[in-house]
Amino acid sequence: MIQREQLTGLGPKAILLRSEDAGLDDRLDTLGSAQQVREVVEDFNARVIDARRQLQGGPPVVTKTRDADREVVRWQERRAARAAVARVVPAPQAGLPWWRRMWRGPL
Repeated sequence: MIQREQLTGLGPKAILLRSEDAGLDDRLDTLGSAQQVREVVEDFNARVIDARRQLQGGPPVVTKTRDADREVVRWQERRAARAAVARVVPAPQAGLPWWRRMWRGPL
């Protein structure tokens, strides 16, 4: 029901951590430095470990912790791949109407 209604911040810790884990790579990609990535991953790991220690009922916490160094390397690889794609994509020709750019016939 939480997923269907797109509610955030509600539910057992196990479910919240699982959904956060699914979107963690996207969140890390918005960060600007390796230190920020490391801090976010360490905070996430601390909350996973804390949730495992709590016995408040609900579903078990099956979310795994992440290695901060490995996540920094993965973040750098994704960042480099996005930069390479940005260099390869040619910029559209400015100043010509769209139909001239599409037709590419004699000007």
